Amino acid sequence: LKQDLTIKSTIKRAIISVNLGTVHTLSTRYGYHYGIDLIKGISKALKMLCSDTYQLFSTHEYRFVYYVKGYRDKSELVSFGKEIYHILESLLTFERIGWGIGIIEINKDNKRNIELLLKNLLIASERAIIDFEKDIEYYFFDKELETTIERDDRLIQNLSQIAGGIDAERLFLHFQPIIDLKTNKICGFESLSRLNIDSMGLIPPLEFIPLAEKTKLIIPLGKNIIKQSLQFLHQMQSITDEKPYISINISIIQLLSKDFIHTLLFEIHEAKVKPHDIVLEITESTFASEFQDVNKILSDLKELGIRIALDDFGTGYSSLSRERELNVNYLKIDKFFIDKLLSLKEEETITADIISMAHKLGHEVIAEGVEHETQRAYLEKHGCDHIQGYLISKPLEPSKAIEFIKHYG
Repeated sequence: LKQDLTIKSTIKRAIISVNLGTVHTLSTRYGYHYGIDLIKGISKALKMLCSDTYQLFSTHEYRFVYYVKGYRDKSELVSFGKEIYHILESLLTFERIGWGIGIIEINKDNKRNIELLLKNLLIASERAIIDFEKDIEYYFFDKELETTIERDDRLIQNLSQIAGGIDAERLFLHFQPIIDLKTNKICGFESLSRLNIDSMGLIPPLEFIPLAEKTKLIIPLGKNIIKQSLQFLHQMQSITDEKPYISINISIIQLLSKDFIHTLLFEIHEAKVKPHDIVLEITESTFASEFQDVNKILSDLKELGIRIALDDFGTGYSSLSRERELNVNYLKIDKFFIDKLLSLKEEETITADIISMAHKLGHEVIAEGVEHETQRAYLEKHGCDHIQGYLISKPLEPSKAIEFIKHYG
């Protein structure tokens, strides 16, 4: 690059990164040679795409770069990126890991600083890894992505401050009621994180939670969320004889941190609540890796009386053969399946089958995203245990949630 970019030329140039950093997890799990053999196989496949225009380089143990000279236009780079994606898909889908493809077009504005050029290429490919589950095949590093990265940096800075106790009220909770369909009474509330930054407004959880996990800030922030949730639980139980539970979303990073259970028990003691009235929600994708370790921790939590809910059921990675092994009490049916109840005939839906299967496996069922009476009627008919959603109530700030308890039913 240093040599070529000093030469004046009208030839279009670009660089394309193939980031396979996630292969490292396979090397850790199955041994160094497993990962290296996989990389060798990928490199052979990527060589098949080489030509006079597309040169392939190995720039790191887990990264390859195509240097492209004389391409036609951006659409050609898009087509090439898709070819790479389909090769990786054929080789890595079985391994259940992601990858990232980043693309930068070299121009007069960026060619002067090659180190920055390569740094931005890495950023684009890593962004593609982060967003892999969104079915994004590649990322161009352009003004739009640069703006997104700058926004992420600002969010991380604010999250770091909150984790350090500076203006911690920026991270707060709303609570969504969960109803027992058999009694039509409130049986619990799910605590939902909210982030409000003066210069940026209200930030959706789907934006700031992944950043908190990526930076490991989810550990101190998660402790704050648990503390607020248990304080609400104590307040809630002081005004009703029903003793509703509180359901708290937990990241795998929190779950696997060495003092998670100790910290949780301390907060339970401080809040003067009982373990049995706490439900921890984990996503199904949590079990994609570290299955045995995660399941052992869940077993330890259940022995303490804490209940476990498997969130977004049906959209993750757990195989049916493992469902019976999971140390969980509840399966939460994802909103995707509940929405289908509005567009499909009753005999075409599989939601009833999910409920039946969950019961046979010894789990209770919570349906999320219930917004219409027809959905509630279907779920009642097919034996669903609990429901939550806008039909009952949107997530409420603590004082309004307390009022909701007093007046519901």
